[in-house]
Amino acid sequence: MECAPVGKEHVRDTTGAGDTWVGYFAAELARAQADSPESIGALAELTPMMVEHAMRLATYAAGLAVTRMGAVPSIPERRHVEKFMREKHLFEWSEKAND
Repeated sequence: MECAPVGKEHVRDTTGAGDTWVGYFAAELARAQADSPESIGALAELTPMMVEHAMRLATYAAGLAVTRMGAVPSIPERRHVEKFMREKHLFEWSEKAND
């Protein structure tokens, strides 16, 4: 998996990057479980692909966050993260992770 979705020349402020990563990771895992047919009445089993997808989404969200100033204002909306991933040709793969 990529370690740095943006180059260091684009980093403006790292405040909130870790919070962004953790928030996106947790939210994506919760969404994956909620979308699973097994989620009714019990927690769905997370597959390695679901976890990798959540990690990738979180990494790209945090990558976008560091290109902006501030903590809360730097947290990107999901649609912006998805657009960023499409530009990096990664969104098609991430959509397959949820099939």
